[in-house]
Amino acid sequence: MLSHPGGGALPEILEHAHHLDLPGLDRARVMDLKLDGTRDEELYRELLLAQCRALHQAMPFLFESVDNAGADAMPAVPAPGERRPLAGTGSPGVWPGR
Repeated sequence: MLSHPGGGALPEILEHAHHLDLPGLDRARVMDLKLDGTRDEELYRELLLAQCRALHQAMPFLFESVDNAGADAMPAVPAPGERRPLAGTGSPGVWPGR
């Protein structure tokens, strides 16, 4: 979900977006975003939110509900090579690229 096992620049879930069947996921929108080829960040956000909602639905005692306000606060997916603070460190790191 969050990375690519082969070390690719984009999360593996983007490669398999057209195969996913998650509750509330608009497959037509997923296909439109995937076929556009320039909207990976938007596609990733849709998939991540759908996965979060599915986890909450399956295990509400473990995963909180994701409402629209919380979804709007999600950070953007960093581009390969983009510098962002590493979680919990406050110091910049480099998002791995190819």
